[in-house]
Amino acid sequence: MTLRNVGNGTAVVYVFGKYVEVKPGEVVKLNATATAQAAGILKIAVEVNGTEYAREVYIYYYTPILAAEPAYVEVRKLPTNVTLSVVVKNVGNWTGRLGPIEIPPGGTAAINITAAVNATGTYSLQIGGVEVPITVVYKAPSFEIKTGGPTETEALPGEKYPAWLWIKNVGNATAKLSIDGEERELGPGDAVNITKWIQVDKVGIYKAVFKVEGDLNTTAVHQLSAKIVAVKVEMVLWKPELRRGWPPPNGEDRTSLLLESKTAEVQWGYIITSNASKRTVVVYVEDVQGRDYFTIPPKGSVGRNLTATVQAPGSIAVWVIVNGTKYTYVISTQLVPPKVTIRDVSKIEFRDSREILGLGIKCSGIPIVGTIQRTIDIVEVSGVLAYTTDGKTIEGTVKIRSVDVYTGSYRGIITGTSGRVDIDVDFMGGHHVITTKFRTSPFEITEVLIDGVPGKCDIPTQLIPSIFLSGKPAADNELATQYAFRLVSAFKKGDSDVPQRVEWNGEYVEVVDKGGNVLRVYFGQGEVVIEGPLSARLVIS
Repeated sequence: MTLRNVGNGTAVVYVFGKYVEVKPGEVVKLNATATAQAAGILKIAVEVNGTEYAREVYIYYYTPILAAEPAYVEVRKLPTNVTLSVVVKNVGNWTGRLGPIEIPPGGTAAINITAAVNATGTYSLQIGGVEVPITVVYKAPSFEIKTGGPTETEALPGEKYPAWLWIKNVGNATAKLSIDGEERELGPGDAVNITKWIQVDKVGIYKAVFKVEGDLNTTAVHQLSAKIVAVKVEMVLWKPELRRGWPPPNGEDRTSLLLESKTAEVQWGYIITSNASKRTVVVYVEDVQGRDYFTIPPKGSVGRNLTATVQAPGSIAVWVIVNGTKYTYVISTQLVPPKVTIRDVSKIEFRDSREILGLGIKCSGIPIVGTIQRTIDIVEVSGVLAYTTDGKTIEGTVKIRSVDVYTGSYRGIITGTSGRVDIDVDFMGGHHVITTKFRTSPFEITEVLIDGVPGKCDIPTQLIPSIFLSGKPAADNELATQYAFRLVSAFKKGDSDVPQRVEWNGEYVEVVDKGGNVLRVYFGQGEVVIEGPLSARLVIS
């Protein structure tokens, strides 16, 4: 840039971060550089004594950019050589060359190349400095094969049992197979299921043979061990609930029970049925009472009833062995809470020794001289809450710790949607009665009195027992755990009192709050009792 002093006095100009002196009539040339980061309009500006002078410079950039489209190759063997036609496009703004081929801006060219392929996957090739993405896929059939069907049975002569062969092509190329002389074609992901029937005429080992040829060459065999006389065993759970099971020979069936108590007695039994239609069958039976022989008439059955003790949660396996074959019935138990119905509550007696720390309280006004500000801890709150026809009343004691521990009393009443609580305690520099008046829906403090005189107090709401502000803890066919959660939550003074784990253990509901306190909630006749750092007794009307 050029600075010219057209005046008659020496000028001092601040430019490019320094001061430049220009005498009258003198011309000073200053040089600076600007870097263009991209094509387009570049603004060059300079400040001279705080005034910006600018001009625009147009930047043009020309270059060829050659990019190859991805190539896809399918091979049947590895390693191998493949011939590809690769499409190369010039996405730049200047004509480019790939060998003897000239590609204008926006133009494309097909280039034939031969490449050695050694492995499957996606990688890159180079054509005259241009990177070509190439994906190589190996195409071949692959098989998953299974045989199945009954492996042992007790049957009448002439009965037929299925044996099957299942083949799935899990490869990525179509397979051609011949199964027992029948031609089959399986595309990728296709499956075929062939069933043969085994006729049982006598005791012995029977085999179903499947001959597979073509892209898969194998002989698949399924084996069946057969007995002529068969029995069926039914396991019955009679009490506490009726359940039936049919375990397979040397196998098991399962059922589950939901119990409210930790221990329960179950009554169970087994019924053995013969599938013989014309002859009497003698079976050798072993159970928990010992060993015995049972005679089953044609189309008849025999059985026995037994008892067992189960624990919840847990499981027990009851069993019977018939002719050396074991049948097992597994009874699993899960502990579930009972449901409770509480129509009405007349009174709640409680004591809560779960401390809440660091509450701020600030009061001023007659009879308090000046402003008194304290940080207090609520050590314990106890009381009796009684429900009336149009509201409720509460009275009890509260222990507050500031410098020392002070024990005072409180009492409160709620009628309709308004209420008040009087706290009578030695703190704030003397003995005072602080009255808090409030609305209940939604909760809002409307007035604070100090010894009956309006004052200014920031009173922690935790000083008012939360159970006093909660609704009546009734329940209608509610799980005991849910009710215990609601009940304990109604006593919370702060975040540490919030229940974190609620569990029924067969005798009571155990509640662990966020502070780690363990509470036990018992449900008795005409009352609900809480034991622990929070103790309470609800009198049910």
